[in-house]
Amino acid sequence: MRKTQHDRMLECLRSPESRGVGGWVPLYLILDLHIAQYNRVINDLRTGKTHNKKVYNIENKTEWSRGVKHSSFRIVEGRPEQMALGFMGGKI
Repeated sequence: MRKTQHDRMLECLRSPESRGVGGWVPLYLILDLHIAQYNRVINDLRTGKTHNKKVYNIENKTEWSRGVKHSSFRIVEGRPEQMALGFMGGKI
């Protein structure tokens, strides 16, 4: 069975490589998935518009370095009450 774009995005956000940098996945790795509308897929995961109807807490951040914008995403998995309160377990 072929993986959906949602499955591929979740796999990327949960990959061992992302754990080495505090769970943040740089946008260039997400672009390597060749999902033309990656933002739509992330929004679908955030709102439960997927085959499993599960809602995921996906955060994003933007940093500037020497005039270049760097975007990253991460999935926050934990107890639902932590996610509802916006608990991040540390500083960004």
